[in-house]
Amino acid sequence: MSGSQRALSVSAVSAEVVLAPRSVGETSVNTVSGPVKLRMPKGTDAELRFSSVGGSFNGEAVALGNVKRKYGKGTHEVAVSTVSGALQVQQD
Repeated sequence: MSGSQRALSVSAVSAEVVLAPRSVGETSVNTVSGPVKLRMPKGTDAELRFSSVGGSFNGEAVALGNVKRKYGKGTHEVAVSTVSGALQVQQD
C-alpha cells in the first residue's frame, strides 16, 4: 500500500505487507507469518514498536520480544506485531 497519509490498520495471515506512506500517522500491522516492509519517509515523526514471537527486525532475530525505535520526536505510534514474520524498515 502506498501513498496513505492517515491512520492505517492492516491484518494478514501469510501475505507480504508492503507500506510506503507519504506521511506516517497512527499505524497498526498484524501478521502471522508474512513479512512486513515499511518505508519511513523523510521527516517521519513516529515511535515504532515491533513485537514478535519468532520474527526478525531488519535482519536481527527477535524471539519473544519487543523492539522500539524512535523517528523524529516519536509523535505517532506505529505498532507492528507478528508471530513469525520479519519487519524490514527503510528510511528515505
